Amino acid sequence: MMELSAKCTSYQLSKDLDERNELILDSLPLIEQFAKRNRNMYIHYWNVEDTISMGVLCAMDCVESYDAQKNITFEAYLYSKLKFKLIDELRSYGFVPRRVSQQGKQVNEALETLTQQLSRTPTDEELASYLNIEVNQLSLHYYEISMNYLMSIEEIAETTGDSFLEDTLTLSPEQVFNKKQDLELLKQAIQSLSEKEQILINLYYVEHYKLKEIGEIFEVSEARVCQMHAQALKKMKEVLKEKNDE
Repeated sequence: MMELSAKCTSYQLSKDLDERNELILDSLPLIEQFAKRNRNMYIHYWNVEDTISMGVLCAMDCVESYDAQKNITFEAYLYSKLKFKLIDELRSYGFVPRRVSQQGKQVNEALETLTQQLSRTPTDEELASYLNIEVNQLSLHYYEISMNYLMSIEEIAETTGDSFLEDTLTLSPEQVFNKKQDLELLKQAIQSLSEKEQILINLYYVEHYKLKEIGEIFEVSEARVCQMHAQALKKMKEVLKEKNDE
């Protein structure tokens, strides 16, 4: 079976629509994998099927712009474009960092006030009542606050490129070295976290648990999990920025 990279190059030469359609169909498993793996990033805004549809449109653009001379496979190129497309969609969908920062400040202030009044961490119901909002709206605030930090980490990652997606079989010695450096930076950022924070990051980004479900595992409120999540991402951001500035 012809590899996707070769199929794409063949289509770019022939401009045969049947070849293009076959290439898009062959790309569907990768698009579906991406949509499911990153569902925590967008699930509060749209569903997996919508992301797959977005991915198909992205793939149609990729078959035209892919350049085999850059020593990266079509799969890696598409995955990279899907990631940045998703981030752009989240931003255009109304994910406004300034608004989210204000929400985060309000939630944290309310959390601190209630914790002092009750001499314990308030439940999500108590916190939502204090803020005069519904519990499900509070959950959305948690999600957006966490995403605000994640977006910042993604922006730092953009400055170093997508070396982790490149085909290791076609990388130059310099690219292999840079890739190892990027992976080492990420490893150091994760190792800077506490054991509990590392478990949280694994549950959320690898196992795809929701913040509420992680709270049940840790036996704490969703508010507390959101705090831990934000703190962990903030630590990682600081480590990555520090290392990139060296």
